Formats: sequence, structure tokens, C-alpha cells
Amino acid sequence: MGSADLKEEIHALIEKANQDVLELIFNILSPSEKVLDMNPEQVAELERRYSVHLKNPEAGSSWIEVKNRISKKN
Repeated sequence: MGSADLKEEIHALIEKANQDVLELIFNILSPSEKVLDMNPEQVAELERRYSVHLKNPEAGSSWIEVKNRISKKN
């Protein structure tokens, strides 16, 4: 599918999309540095977790490992 065909298909989908989908598409495509609406405690927690990750990136679990742990609990 060529670029023109893709653009035409995207425009057709956008015409049928609901508000949530339109906002999602806009947020994906709009080049901006939007700041999430977070309180200072949330920002601090994200920064703490990122710092821990940078010190030892291998310490975390893969998504598959997390799903398996959750499945075992249920």
C-alpha cells in the first residue's frame, strides 16, 4: 500500500472514530513535550524507580514473568 493509499485509509478511519480514538491519534502524532498531570509525589516516585532501573537494568521482570506470577495467584 502506497503512502497516498495509507493517508486515504487513515482519513477514512478518523472520520468514523470516536473522541477517545481521536485523542489517542492526536497524542501519538502531535510532536510536543506534554507534561502529564501528576502530583509531586507521583513525579518523585517515577524518578526514584527510574534511578533504580538505571543502577541495575537487569533487576526487573519481563512482562511474561509478571503475567505468570499473576496467573499463579489467581
